[in-house]
Amino acid sequence: MEHLYDFSIKFHEYQLHSVLVHEGNVNSGHYYSFLNQNDNWFKCNDTQIIQVPESEVWDVSLGGNNNNGSAYCLIYYDTSKVNISTMDQYWTHIPTHIRVCLNLSSSSQRGRKSSKKKN
Repeated sequence: MEHLYDFSIKFHEYQLHSVLVHEGNVNSGHYYSFLNQNDNWFKCNDTQIIQVPESEVWDVSLGGNNNNGSAYCLIYYDTSKVNISTMDQYWTHIPTHIRVCLNLSSSSQRGRKSSKKKN
């Protein structure tokens, strides 16, 4: 069985990029996501994107505690493969209204924390 596993994966550092959440039950519910951008977390929910504290991501994602939401997919990226020039190309494909919400309207603004935090 060991021949099926790529042991080199142990030597890479991965960063959590986003968490996909289902809130509800088996018969109905709602899907949304949390996105990590420069250690700032954003809740992307249908028509709005708001900045949230990291604690909200974990509270919702873990389920329980009178909460009917839980993470069903975690998306990581390999930090050794991130190329700034590639990322710049990626951000240009994000619609303008979303870049504005995430403070990504230009590469010079990327990385600056928004002065307005919504909880």
